[in-house]
Amino acid sequence: PVLGQMGQITAAPQVHHAQVIMETLLAAFRTGEIDRIDLLSSEFISMISNRVQHAQLFPMDRQRLMAVDSSATRTGN
Repeated sequence: PVLGQMGQITAAPQVHHAQVIMETLLAAFRTGEIDRIDLLSSEFISMISNRVQHAQLFPMDRQRLMAVDSSATRTGN
């Protein structure tokens, strides 16, 4: 199910847009109302073409986290 949508964000979103969205989503995730958070967006390619993009934000994939952590350890970050 879709928890909500924000259709009034322009091409130049503000930080408060992200804060409102994440506060709403994390509250629902913490209470168990939702069990995952996915981000869907569209990438403008041309006037006749867009590319849909998808990323799962929560729960975080343990393997991806371990890969990022080991990469940061190797580079000293």
